[in-house]
Amino acid sequence: MECGQLVWWLCSVLIKLVVFVV
Repeated sequence: MECGQLVWWLCSVLIKLVVFVV
């Protein structure tokens, strides 16, 4: 997995967590 792909993966997970909490 490339660094860029890892960053986008983390961003997608954070967005899902934020949407779930809100």
